[in-house]
Amino acid sequence: MKRAIGALGVAMALAFATPAFAVTNTDPDDVPGKLDIAQVTRTFTNGPDAPPMVHLQATTYDPWTLVECHDSDACSFTFELNALDVYWAVHAGPSGGIRQTCLIFRNEEVIAHGVSTKYHRSVFCSFRKRLLHGTPVRWRVLSLWGNTLDKAPDSGRY
Repeated sequence: MKRAIGALGVAMALAFATPAFAVTNTDPDDVPGKLDIAQVTRTFTNGPDAPPMVHLQATTYDPWTLVECHDSDACSFTFELNALDVYWAVHAGPSGGIRQTCLIFRNEEVIAHGVSTKYHRSVFCSFRKRLLHGTPVRWRVLSLWGNTLDKAPDSGRY
């Protein structure tokens, strides 16, 4: 009887809780340059007033700015998830300012634009979960600063 009540309590907690599934991994301080990946996070959310979303975050060891990123030879993050690639980069805006972009690719074709944010040492890309296929989600993150590439994990996928 106690097991049944306990199981019912867990089931009710899961039913009424807002689903948020986070997977966070760390990466060693192993490459030169501003975009040496320290931590990557993948989160799924599905709130009562919002569509199911995937949120990706890459955090670096060193702080950097959008201006530094734009002025470098190359500056980008690529999140590879199953058959989907999410690409974060900066570019010149129409009025000469610097803008950031989060593009979602499938088979090298842009299929959607995500929501992009940069804060201190992190970039964030969010997009609708319906774009992501496959379970379990196998993924990795690549950063590029000039000609320095960092991978998290260094080999394989999470």
